[in-house]
Amino acid sequence: MKLALLGIVAMLAIGCGGSKSSDQPADGGGDAGNGGGTGGGLAQGSPWPMFRHGTNHDGRATGSGPKAPRELWRFTAENEFFSNYCPPSIGADGTIYLPASATLYAVGPDGQRKWAATTSAHCKGAPAVAADGTIYVSGDKLVALAPDGIERWSFLPPVDEMGGSPTVGADGSIFVATEAAGFYALTPQGSTRWTKPTANGSAKTSAALAADGTLYIAQDAKLQALTADGVTLWEAPIADSQHVSPLIGSDGSVYLTVSSLNGGLYAFSSSGAARWSDLQKVSAQFPPAIAADGTLYAMTFTGDLLAYRGGTLASTLEKASLNQDMPLVDADGVVYFADNICTVHAVDALGKPLWSLPLIGGGSCGAPIMAAEGRIYVVSPSMGLIAIGD
Repeated sequence: MKLALLGIVAMLAIGCGGSKSSDQPADGGGDAGNGGGTGGGLAQGSPWPMFRHGTNHDGRATGSGPKAPRELWRFTAENEFFSNYCPPSIGADGTIYLPASATLYAVGPDGQRKWAATTSAHCKGAPAVAADGTIYVSGDKLVALAPDGIERWSFLPPVDEMGGSPTVGADGSIFVATEAAGFYALTPQGSTRWTKPTANGSAKTSAALAADGTLYIAQDAKLQALTADGVTLWEAPIADSQHVSPLIGSDGSVYLTVSSLNGGLYAFSSSGAARWSDLQKVSAQFPPAIAADGTLYAMTFTGDLLAYRGGTLASTLEKASLNQDMPLVDADGVVYFADNICTVHAVDALGKPLWSLPLIGGGSCGAPIMAAEGRIYVVSPSMGLIAIGD
């Protein structure tokens, strides 16, 4: 792998729909790093409770990853299909919630199945684990499951299906997109609080939620900032909004990647002012990660790992991977990613390779996530869920 120059960012999806309600979730408390609060939010103490770690979608773990990694175990299910586009999430007790085509599996840190629950016809993005233990799973509908896997309610979009991963607000509200009906805010009981209809009939985004409660979504070729009540604060035009999910930096800046002819990485202030942009061949469907020092890391379509610091392309690790996907950065600034032959790589903040671990069995692996003790989990359609640790 060769070090040269660098570039960044992108995003994925979220979605939800129309509903029936039963067995209302109990009120919870706390959060998981960001986006939580008393009475709601994400699961307190969870190392990775939703898509891209937390509500700011930073892709950054709170712990440090393995130094001398080895495969610990694999979890598979007979006649089951797992998708790189549906990464798992982790609860506060270390349970991994793994979406499959029509089932959500709860897997213990030891690799043993706890339960399996039928959810919908297929998966869309990552589950979200709320403070009260409710697991929200997106697919052709949004399903709310109790911690034991029993369905509490489901929400069916008025048309089409969900548009991506759900986000949980501090008061327990669920924010999610639907592919043809736009963006929805739901109560913890599954009823509609408000909607933000789409003008062009397609919404595939995952909402980023700032500490002040501002929601950022990509819809109708715009980056949109909304209040928690759905009121538009501002809009900024972007080249395309399909599969674009915003990322919030520690200073409140909003980043996104757009993969179109005029796409690239864009940075906006929290007030909507354009700060900087760089046209790189990154994928909006695979968002970047942001390190504690503000460095942004993303993969290009050609497999280069890009790093931006202060709006400047700092370095490019050429052909770091044979696959463009979502990188993970840990508390030490180490970046992890998997390629399409299922080798997991770790590089330091300067792009220097630290280790590579081939996972034997064939096929690709999706974006890694990290547990509290630094264990890494990756999903392969052909090999299932794989745990990596020292």
